[in-house]
Amino acid sequence: MASGFKNDAISPHMTRIKINDNGYLEVRGSLDAREMIIFTAREDYNRDFALMEQAMAYFQRKGLTIARFESHGEAAMRRINALVPTKLPQRLRQVLKFGLLLGMPRHWRSTSLRYRQQVRSVEYKSECLRQVVETLQDKQLILLTRSVAGRAASIIADELGIKKLICIGYPFRKPNSNDEPERYAHLRDITTPFLIVQGSQDTYGGTEILEKYPLSPQVEVQFVPTDHDFNLPDEALEAVFSLIAGFIDKPSAARTIARRI
Repeated sequence: MASGFKNDAISPHMTRIKINDNGYLEVRGSLDAREMIIFTAREDYNRDFALMEQAMAYFQRKGLTIARFESHGEAAMRRINALVPTKLPQRLRQVLKFGLLLGMPRHWRSTSLRYRQQVRSVEYKSECLRQVVETLQDKQLILLTRSVAGRAASIIADELGIKKLICIGYPFRKPNSNDEPERYAHLRDITTPFLIVQGSQDTYGGTEILEKYPLSPQVEVQFVPTDHDFNLPDEALEAVFSLIAGFIDKPSAARTIARRI
């Protein structure tokens, strides 16, 4: 077991590990496992709930130790957003959220625009993941991420010795915005084996990414016929998870690869 962390059993098959003051890891499987897959989604976990829960169930069935990380800020936003119907007008949703927050003193700071911007920032996500890795320093870690979480993880992966990195839907660009090299420039030199599973119709970067963005030989790209939300039938999702499992099991790629599944 990793040294120096506190954990609490929250069910016979799940353990919660505190990551300093930034959040918790919910671990499913043996804490004594040498290898662990860490799942982390977008800032609004509700949008990825089905995808990430199915992914975790898939790898848990394979007998692997897995863990989901969510920062305190992300958890607060998820809980509040889950209580407010998305079909309501934006102004009404904001009023309802404020009313809900009045009864949740521990989440009052999430009413601050500055705090919400911090929680959504790449820097905040990178720092949270850094603390996760440092907490589990005696384990070989595989990070399975979504969107901006993949960008945050890719920034620190080499420095922290991540075994492998996977991102479902990497945000190469912000739709309808100017080019931002800080989103992708570091991928030219990354040495961590990195699998990007990208929607071919993703507005954050589709099939054109191979010609447009310089990628390290350690980056493998697999295209899936979908958009950034990855709302796929169960059978298609199983194919994506099988692809990821194959990447985890095989030796590091020697060159950049692109395929369609």
